[in-house]
Amino acid sequence: MVNFGSQFIAFLLIGSLLGILPLNVEGIMINLFLAWGLYSLVIRVRRHELNKLALAINKRLSN
Repeated sequence: MVNFGSQFIAFLLIGSLLGILPLNVEGIMINLFLAWGLYSLVIRVRRHELNKLALAINKRLSN
């Protein structure tokens, strides 16, 4: 959770400095929900890949 928060703050700061992202409440809320959705998808994919790796290692060790 801390990782997501720090990444989101950095994303907002860089985006606002470059003029890409608005720093109003509506823009921050929209970007927060989009970033949270993307972050949760990435976490699911990483968890799935880690589980596949663990199963492959267990299968290899059992042979």
